[in-house]
Amino acid sequence: MYEINEKSSFILYANYINQVSCLSDEEAGQLFKAILNFVRFGEYPQLTGAPKMAFSFISDQIERDTKKYSEIVEKRRAAGKIGGLKKAENSRKRS
Repeated sequence: MYEINEKSSFILYANYINQVSCLSDEEAGQLFKAILNFVRFGEYPQLTGAPKMAFSFISDQIERDTKKYSEIVEKRRAAGKIGGLKKAENSRKRS
């Protein structure tokens, strides 16, 4: 296995408790492991029943959050590049 996600964290929303509390402890454990493997390695689990349903909406939210994060990172990268170019230009003008 290899990591596909450079992030070491993700958001897990507390309001999922309503759905997760309907699962047995074993099912909740399966779901939690599936979420961690999904975030870290991009693996889609072989779940069934209620854990599969819960994973579907949780993974959808994780994907939306990851997309939003990536967009922010790219905007900041572009802004930093512009700022670095301006700083270098100003430095050359002073020399």
